[in-house]
Amino acid sequence: MKKFKSLLAIVALMAGMFVMNACDDCKDVTCLNGGTCVAGVCECATGYEGDDCGTAANAKFLGVYTVTDGCLSSSYAQTVSAGSAANKVTFNNLGNYVTPAIVSCDVEGTSISVTNFEDSTGRKFTVNGSVSGQNINLTYTVTYTDLTTETCTCSFVRND
Repeated sequence: MKKFKSLLAIVALMAGMFVMNACDDCKDVTCLNGGTCVAGVCECATGYEGDDCGTAANAKFLGVYTVTDGCLSSSYAQTVSAGSAANKVTFNNLGNYVTPAIVSCDVEGTSISVTNFEDSTGRKFTVNGSVSGQNINLTYTVTYTDLTTETCTCSFVRND
């Protein structure tokens, strides 16, 4: 019986040490922007990424680009700016229209998308694409107010 009590005491001590070590995993970890530490690793809030959740998900998309658009005969400049949240970006004139198409999209990881975003002129955009290195590959479909549609594939090459 004495050996059993000793064994039980050792098991209890080891279990206590395991629990204490698990609690200590997050002792020196700081998670930013609403992230939380779980087992020594930051789990980021929506719109943030990185080891400490310190990087906005949209950061890799932001910049000034030269766009080659399969629906146009010439290239044009495009600014991609931060949207209304850390997981959103805004294109200042997608498609290089006379009346600019200001289109807000969602980002997640390296992907960018939006479905049926309506701009101020009533044009509806569906956008899908991804960032690769410093560039963006994108396909967008626009439905005009007369209900005709056009699908364009673009290559965005970062200038800055």
